[in-house]
Amino acid sequence: MEFRILGPLGVLEEGRPVALGGAKQRALLAVLLLYANEVVSRDRLIDELWGGEPPDTAHTALQVHVSQLRNYSAATRS
Repeated sequence: MEFRILGPLGVLEEGRPVALGGAKQRALLAVLLLYANEVVSRDRLIDELWGGEPPDTAHTALQVHVSQLRNYSAATRS
């Protein structure tokens, strides 16, 4: 899998573009790529995704976005 973060966010699998999820999922992937090989706290991710005014459901929504990324990653490898 190849990730492109300079310019528009892009993912290639075996040279073919991969469709990415919605805006928050794309933003989450971008943040995780920018901090590759580092621990990124839940609070940091929430701040990056929602800024200074996260919704009350931010923790749950973040879990959903992470789960979707994991499921997508697993599906592209099989």
